[in-house]
Amino acid sequence: MNKIAYCGILCEECEIYKATLKDDDSLREAVARKFSDEDYPLKKEDKNCLGCSENYDKLFRFCSECEIRLCAIEREINNCGECKDYRCKKLSKPFEMDTTNKERLDKIFEGRQK
Repeated sequence: MNKIAYCGILCEECEIYKATLKDDDSLREAVARKFSDEDYPLKKEDKNCLGCSENYDKLFRFCSECEIRLCAIEREINNCGECKDYRCKKLSKPFEMDTTNKERLDKIFEGRQK
């Protein structure tokens, strides 16, 4: 079964997750360059993640402060598709980044409504 982040990202498709599994520093550096900006500089050390919903020892730097993750943990749900308030504004950014995140969570939400 595929591991899905709270926001709908499929972990197996995530560059950060892949770099961690492969223990590939060159891939970590490339991902750090891709996602860094002036306000949020990243180093290769910041790029370790085995999934935000399961492994709290290896999280991408941003995950510890992610409002989506913190909300889902508080509500004790596996992902936002299981939430009674699904489609809240917290999900706008991950849905803009990749519409398949929304499609994935829509299916989970719709499955719970039947």
